[in-house]
Amino acid sequence: MLRTESVVWEPDSSVGWIDVDRDEARRVREMLGMLTAPEAVDPHGILPILIALSDRLFPGVTTQHTRAKYVLFCGWHLQRIAATGGSASLSARLRHDELELMRSLLDSDDHRGLFGRRSRENIRTTPISVYWSTLDRWGLIPNGFRLDDLSALAPGVSSGHAAQLSDDARLMAESKAVGILPSDFPPSSAGFPGADQELGLTREQADYLVDRVAATCGGTALHAALTDERLRHGRRPWSVDETIGGQAMTDARCFSELIHPARLAYTKLLIDDARSAEGLELGDMETQLNDSFAAWRDETDSRLDQLREWAGEPLDRLLADPEIRLEPRRRRFVRSAIDRVVADPDGCLDDPELHRLVRGIEGALKKNKARLGGGEPFRRWMKQPTMLASNRLDYRWGRVRGFADDIAEAS
Repeated sequence: MLRTESVVWEPDSSVGWIDVDRDEARRVREMLGMLTAPEAVDPHGILPILIALSDRLFPGVTTQHTRAKYVLFCGWHLQRIAATGGSASLSARLRHDELELMRSLLDSDDHRGLFGRRSRENIRTTPISVYWSTLDRWGLIPNGFRLDDLSALAPGVSSGHAAQLSDDARLMAESKAVGILPSDFPPSSAGFPGADQELGLTREQADYLVDRVAATCGGTALHAALTDERLRHGRRPWSVDETIGGQAMTDARCFSELIHPARLAYTKLLIDDARSAEGLELGDMETQLNDSFAAWRDETDSRLDQLREWAGEPLDRLLADPEIRLEPRRRRFVRSAIDRVVADPDGCLDDPELHRLVRGIEGALKKNKARLGGGEPFRRWMKQPTMLASNRLDYRWGRVRGFADDIAEAS
């Protein structure tokens, strides 16, 4: 910190990572993407659990996904670049093709989930960057394949460049394979990436995507959602069939239900602070909050014994899961908050100890960015009060239902 007589300078905060692990890079991108939505604020520090359980239920699907057809579009982009040479840089050619596709889709009647619908030529997050993890997870590109590997497979590449390929990509180069996608990958639409492209799937394309999910993610909730039409009408992943997805679904449901009062408590504390600090009455929001808690209590009433059982060893196992790598203070918060909920499900929303835990974890994680405590973030919230971090956790269910709708409409 640099001090002068009258000015205190503080650098802007930032987030960065070294991209040496594709799974870690994907998790960071998703965390940043999720935090852009107002309702996705994470004052409790539970986002790593949410992402891990979402990955287990719905592998290859992220919160940034929109339409299933983009999986095919991205594959076709890669095919075009791998099959064509040229002096233009890989990124320039790819951006040119993605913009051409965007223009073609803008000319169609179906704009639901269209990338670039608002930003047009200024689009910054392109489909290929969002769907790359899907191509990888669904086995549509070689394991660990990178975008840089693609240029080395194009016609006329030097052996020196090929030597830098990942192992799987090098095997492909040595066998003189031109394509990088499975041999049965659906052919691109006529005129791709321009001329009359559509976001809807054909029956053959939908069947292919379902087959890929079955081959690479069989037994997951994702496979069930794409093949059982009943599931796509459920409000939450477990609302139609709680047995799909095995232990991942059990963990996801129980965690969503038991952490919900702590999420509601966050908004309750904001309302209390607004009343005590400014005399502001937020009656409508308070009614909505109480209604949400009453609905939660009704839905969990018949499951209390199951929830209490899960809140023992299964919860400890989840919190200690090495794939989640939850830091100790977050583990302690989740354990303590859930203990308060199972001890008094009827009165937990007004539990002073739960309130102390919620205030404490946000303060520890956010410091001067915390809303609770009366600082500038709280004053900004006061200008336009909304319920924050109080929705039910549903693990990307809306995105999965969108994919399932695309599959079903193709029939």
